Formats: sequence, structure tokens, C-alpha cells
Amino acid sequence: MRAYIMILLVSLLLILTACSINEEEKQDYSCIIGERNVLGYGYIVTKEQNTYTWEIIYKEDRSVINEGKHNIDTLDSFRMAVNDSESTFVTLSIAVAYFLILAITTLIIFKKNRKILKQAVPVLVLMALITIYISSDAFFELTTAFQDVKYYYIILTN
Repeated sequence: MRAYIMILLVSLLLILTACSINEEEKQDYSCIIGERNVLGYGYIVTKEQNTYTWEIIYKEDRSVINEGKHNIDTLDSFRMAVNDSESTFVTLSIAVAYFLILAITTLIIFKKNRKILKQAVPVLVLMALITIYISSDAFFELTTAFQDVKYYYIILTN
């Protein structure tokens, strides 16, 4: 029992010393806070001491922008547009992959046994229609998101 208590106290002591921060560590540090890249557009946010530096990326073009009161809303909107386009792109990719799996499954069932295919047609058609709806919705959302990204990129770089 005493051994368990000693192990607990030693591990608690190690955790507390690992979590303490010196004054030197608080003052000078530099780190990347956020980074995203979607189909050519992207950003890298770096914090150096008390300033935030944004690197806005479009294909091979890179623009470095220091965050200030005059551009913080535009930078945040650019970040949100890139993040939205990434999540929408993932949704579109999953929907298209699901549709391909559905088509391959239907083809395999058609080759093996046509009687089973006749019974499964309503379910397969319903699944295909739902997948087409989700993928077309994601495609239009992706188009809108990329228009937003392009708009904010143009504002920030000019």
C-alpha cells in the first residue's frame, strides 16, 4: 500500500514540474498556430512573441501579411473560407467514393446473379440518388467556398 502511495506522489511531482513554465519560456517563443492547404489555396499562421504573421498561399505565390486591426477580419474570413472548402472537399470525396463503391457492387451483383439484382434495385437506386444529392450539394458548396477564398485572397494581396 505504501509503495502505491509513493508511486502516486512521485508521478504527481513529475507532472507538476513538467507543467511549470519559467519566465524565459513565456517571453521568447515562436510557433506555427495554424496551417491549411486546399487545392492550391492555403495559409500558415505564425506567432512570434506578440505578433501574428500570416503567409497566404495560392499555388506558388506566397504573400506575408502581418495581422493588424485593419485586416484581422479579412484574415479570419480567409481562414474560415479555406477551412470550409477543405471540409466540403472531404465530403465530396467521400460521396464520390461511396458512389463508386455502389456502382462496383451493382456491377458485381449484375455479373453474378441477375435475380438478386432485380430484388435489390429499389434499395440501390435510393442509395444512388441520396449519394448523387449529397455529392451535387457538396460540389456547389465547394464552388461557393472557393469563390469566397479567391475573393478574400484578392483583397488581402492587393
